[in-house]
Amino acid sequence: MKRIHQLTGIADDIYAEAAVLVHDYDITLEMLVMNRSGNLLKDLSVELATVGDLKLVDHPQTYTVPAGDSLRIRSNIKVSSTESAHIYGTIVYTPSGASEKVYTPLSDIHIDIMDYIHPATCTDVKFRACVRCNIRVLCCSVLLCAALCCSVLLCAALCCSVLYVLRMT
Repeated sequence: MKRIHQLTGIADDIYAEAAVLVHDYDITLEMLVMNRSGNLLKDLSVELATVGDLKLVDHPQTYTVPAGDSLRIRSNIKVSSTESAHIYGTIVYTPSGASEKVYTPLSDIHIDIMDYIHPATCTDVKFRACVRCNIRVLCCSVLLCAALCCSVLLCAALCCSVLYVLRMT
């Protein structure tokens, strides 16, 4: 499953987009970062964060990107539940000849529960066997519950009888 998200604007000095690859309990972000400025960008890093039950596996590395050049950055994320989540972040870099860092915010990436659901196949025989097994377990649970309820009622009746007998004496 692959989805591409535009992370920055076209007019920004840094253009970034990410392909989201979901595989079971892992998400891989393959980001394309392009230096559209006329300057060498030093100490460029993509700092990501998450909201929801996602955990970043990789720590940001720093890169040097020449003017007009691009690079691909991969980031791995572990999924710990099936809730919806967001990935957000910032690209931080220092243009050559400047002493201050530049922060470019990234657009959020929304990870939906539907990204985790994959269709599966099941033969009729396996499906019927599974249903029969679940019905047996359910019937046994109901019978056990009924037996417990009868025991509790019997116990309550006995207690009431004992109390009645004690009061009469």
